[in-house]
Parts: sequence; C-alpha cells; structure tokens
Amino acid sequence: MLILLRIALRNLREHRAKTLIIGILISLGITILISGNSLIATAAQGIRRTFIDNYTGDLIITGKTDKEVSVFGVHGNMMSEEVPTLPAYDRLVDKLRSSPDVAQFTPQITGYALINFENQEPNFTMLFGIEPQSYRRMFNSITVVQGSYLQAEEEGILMSRGKIAQIEESTGIRFAVGDPVLLTGFGAAGFKVRELPLVGIFDFTQRSELLDQLAFVDAQSLRSLLGMTVGTREEIPIGTEEVQLLEIDDLENLFGQNMVENASESRESSSWLYEMSESREVPSAPSETDQSSRAWHFLLVKLKDPGRLGAAV
Repeated sequence: MLILLRIALRNLREHRAKTLIIGILISLGITILISGNSLIATAAQGIRRTFIDNYTGDLIITGKTDKEVSVFGVHGNMMSEEVPTLPAYDRLVDKLRSSPDVAQFTPQITGYALINFENQEPNFTMLFGIEPQSYRRMFNSITVVQGSYLQAEEEGILMSRGKIAQIEESTGIRFAVGDPVLLTGFGAAGFKVRELPLVGIFDFTQRSELLDQLAFVDAQSLRSLLGMTVGTREEIPIGTEEVQLLEIDDLENLFGQNMVENASESRESSSWLYEMSESREVPSAPSETDQSSRAWHFLLVKLKDPGRLGAAV
C-alpha cells in the first residue's frame, strides 16, 4: 500500500500540468453539482410557495377520470372538458375530519367564463368557486386592495387588479367595487349567463400573467354557470287517499258540461287535502340549495406533515 502511494505521488510530480487540469475539471464538476442541487432545491421551494401553499395544498381529491386533472381543469382542453364531480362528498369530508394527518381542507369548483360588455368583445376569465371561510383560512394567496373578501353565503366575484387593468386598457371600461359583472359560462349544460356584483379587487402575493386571469366567485354562482347538479332520490310514502285521487275513470265528464260542478268538488277536495296536510306529516324533498351544495370538483388538503403524503393517501 505504501509503495502504491509513493508511485502515485511520483506520477503527480512528473505530470504537474495534467494533474492541474484534471484537478480543475474535478473541482468545477463538484461546484456545478452543488450549485445545481441548490438551484433545484430553491426552485422546489418556489413551487411549494407559489402553488402548494397558495392554490393546491399537499393533496388534491377529485372524481375518478382517465384524464389528467389539476385545479385549473382537465389538461389538454381545459375549457371544453368537464371536470369530474366528487362522489359521496359528505363521506369524504367526514373521513378528512377524522384523519390524524390532515391539518386543513377546503372544497373548490373550477370553471371558465367570458366577461361580457355592451358593444365590446367579451374577455376570458378563469373562475375558482370557493367556500370563503375555509379557503381563506387555508390559503393566503391574495390581498384585497379594494372592497372586501367574499363572505359566507354571499354572491359575488373577486377580480385581480391585473385583470381589471387589462380589461380597462382593451375596452376603455372602468371598474369599481359594486359594479355588476356579466358572465357567460360554458359547461355540460351549454351556455349560462349570470350577473354578479364586484365585491372586491385583489393583488396576488405571488403574481404572474397566468394567475391574473383568475377570479374567485361564490360556489353556488359557478355551479349555476356550469350547470352542475347533484341528483337525489327519496321515497315519499303515498297513502290510500292520495292514490284514489289519481284513479279518474271518466275524463270526458271531468272536462265536459259538468265542469262547474267538478270545479266546486275540486275546491272541496282541495280543502280536504289542505286539512289532511295539516294533520299529517309528509316528508318534503330537499331544497335545491341542499342538493347542489354537495356538488364540488375538488377537496384541497393540507397535511400536518407533508413528508407523510404517501401514508395519508
């Protein structure tokens, strides 16, 4: 071993120029490797700060699909492809609430629309339908500079200052908080039009040209624009009396010369039905709000420990 070391040192002394060149190349390679790793780590932190911490969370839950989906829609053709709706939303929420890995979560809907103006070309915008309270607790991606943030159950739209500046430059139309914004949405149900008040103007904490196209709206308004519904099925028991009312044999007599007499009998029947409904509890169908409030595209989840992502999934 000692002999090999002496031979190596002698070779280095005899070939000093080659040794210097090789030493410089090795040092340069190590420097590039360390710098590259540092840049990659910095870029990863930037991505986390820009997207994970502000828009996506550590985990995105959505409906089953063969296509690649992000919070911005279905990749490939985001405006025409329908984002799958979450199945069994209530069960998913219960599961997240009981998970020891979950720190926070919030639901979201993603859509696209055109902002319409009189005698002007419409302007494209991307829409996030949110539940304001949980979204604001989870993401600190915007700062409201005029007006206010969306409140629970409030209908309205939040637009970026960059988007408003773009619209004002191209159309000459000036926006102010409280102005109506006319939106045309396109989804599976075709084109839908809805007018929403501009409740606030904001700046992004991490601004980009793409994000300037993004606006926030209340979830119910975006469901309406996209034609989103959640079907419900309930069995309502029908008694013998109700069945007998449907068993009409003589339709000609009902709409013939004795119509006045039948109308009188109908009033008596209506009175009887009213009294029956007062004295008997009849299950009512869920309201439209109750049904549609379960229609969401995503559940965005922040974990207590992002390193446990695989276990949480």
